[in-house]
Amino acid sequence: MAIDFDSGTGLFDRLGRIGYVYQVVTDFFAGASANQLEKEVNDILVEYDGASNIVRSAVEGVLESKSRFQLDPERFLLDLAGAAESTLIEMAHSDNPLQEKTLERALAELIKQMRAGSETVDANEPAVSISAAAGNDGTATIVCSLIGPKGERLEYVYPEDITLTCSVAAARTGTIEVYGESSAAPTGQSVFWPDGSAAATTLAVIDPSADGFLVNGDFENWTTGVLNSWTAITGTFAEETSIRQFGLKAARVTGNGSTLHQIRQEVTSLVESQTVYVATISLRLSSVPAAGVLVLDLFDGTSVINDDAGNAQTFSISLTSGISTSQFTTLATTFRLPTPLPDFVYFRVRFSTALSNTVILYLDSCSFGAEAVQIYDGGPYIAAVSTFDKLAVGDNWNIAVTNDLRGAIQTLFWRLFDRPDLMLPSTTGGTETIADSLIG
Repeated sequence: MAIDFDSGTGLFDRLGRIGYVYQVVTDFFAGASANQLEKEVNDILVEYDGASNIVRSAVEGVLESKSRFQLDPERFLLDLAGAAESTLIEMAHSDNPLQEKTLERALAELIKQMRAGSETVDANEPAVSISAAAGNDGTATIVCSLIGPKGERLEYVYPEDITLTCSVAAARTGTIEVYGESSAAPTGQSVFWPDGSAAATTLAVIDPSADGFLVNGDFENWTTGVLNSWTAITGTFAEETSIRQFGLKAARVTGNGSTLHQIRQEVTSLVESQTVYVATISLRLSSVPAAGVLVLDLFDGTSVINDDAGNAQTFSISLTSGISTSQFTTLATTFRLPTPLPDFVYFRVRFSTALSNTVILYLDSCSFGAEAVQIYDGGPYIAAVSTFDKLAVGDNWNIAVTNDLRGAIQTLFWRLFDRPDLMLPSTTGGTETIADSLIG
């Protein structure tokens, strides 16, 4: 057996009717007409004709609640959300008895059956843009990831501006306060939803010379010209004492147009699955090369490691633009590991395209293992990395988060149930199997 998804009286048909009433109510408070509310509530009830008594009981209070709509619209939406939750639980339970009749178990059963049947909804596609204030005295590299610990796209992020402000400044480190926009809609049952996240947290600035798992990631320790704690696989990483970011030393690679230089370090015993780790490196060039791509990645001894969603854990840096020839450029990304962990995990620094002949790349402050901070449940993961300039109190940045909320069913489930840990399987490109048009 399987849950009836969309036969005409299926789960998504019924929740789609409820979702459309949410839309009508929201439109009313945005200034649009609500003349169709009576009809749409009736359409909900019609959708439950022929359902089992226990499923039909999920909407018993909707008519009474609707009569109080003008006085208490959020109570009306809350009652609709309760009806949706009861519908989901009872339809999942009638198909495959749940150990406990809870929203969590019902959503998990629904998601399991959707994955087994390759069923998907249309995905939301969020994006971020990061900018530093023009008057900052110091610098930091800010990284913001919209990929969660299992490799999933974070489709339940609020569209808002997130502000980051340095409140404590010290050499190579500091504290940054993070705030999302204030919210007049603390739940999906508010007529003003979605509003801001109201996030409020702090970040410890990552010192790449000290934080994380790598030993000698700052390239300070050498023995007769050989880099300590790293295994050289291909080419020569040479000791550099004149051009460096922090400390007394750095590493340098001199290109010859053909060698794919590579070093790596094993971190197997230090890492955990489903954790959003930050990886950083600082680079400087002697001149702009015609060719050269540097890669940071996680490697299992045979191939690049994928996270639980199948995303390769690799970060490619083109050296032909964007890397300074006068100071170090600090870059950062995030990596995740799958469950179960591979038998071996190596952090690699390598070239996938050889550096142009005679061009020198200087490397410093390489780190991996500090964790990014999720600023609210379902929200983005953020980290700040120290660079060559010490931060000053008051330095600030803005992260503009957009979310097209294009996936109407995915967004409805966010609004009804607010379980970002249990998002519906989704896809992009118009290939979903459960149509958003069911909301109507």
